[in-house]
Amino acid sequence: MSEVRRVGQEQLGPVAHTIAASFADDPIWRWLYGTAGKIPIDDGMVLARMLVAQSTPHDTIHTISDCGAVALWTAPRGPKTDNAAPVAAEVAAYQMAFASQLGDRVALAASLSAAIKEHRPAEPHWYLGILGADPDRQNQGLGGKVLSAMLQRTDRLGLSTYLESSNPRNYGFYQRHGFVEAGELIVEDSPPLLGFHRVPSEVSDS
Repeated sequence: MSEVRRVGQEQLGPVAHTIAASFADDPIWRWLYGTAGKIPIDDGMVLARMLVAQSTPHDTIHTISDCGAVALWTAPRGPKTDNAAPVAAEVAAYQMAFASQLGDRVALAASLSAAIKEHRPAEPHWYLGILGADPDRQNQGLGGKVLSAMLQRTDRLGLSTYLESSNPRNYGFYQRHGFVEAGELIVEDSPPLLGFHRVPSEVSDS
């Protein structure tokens, strides 16, 4: 039950449900949805499904304990691979559903997405777009386990990792895993997104 495994689009539903549940009170998600309260699961699933569907075979989705915790990683990109492939019909459908749900606020989502891409490090890196644990499974160490699976890999490969967080209660968690603050990002009147960068740890040959 505690083994980290890589999954694909066949697990879109369970992975998206965990994301929607774990980000229901996330400051940047609440800002996108224009609400001061928690985002209902059914509403959050629209964004969560889109994010999972956008993951390509080059990227990595890690889960643990029946999707009790999930991580969405974007593989290092180069200028020739960014936006090189056409958007699949299924992904386009999820994007249209999200745009319809947000209405006029979809422009904020587009501005946020563009700013995040611009703010990311120039060097090749694995990007952690989502790390979440189901509220009923939090404080069990699942988030740390699912995060560490990729960090062990990037250490072996000698690659850095990067993420943003808008939830101050998570800052210490990332710092304990070797991330350091890497600047703040604010789009219009959004809550601040704090960047976190991690250089690969040296791996012993012994």
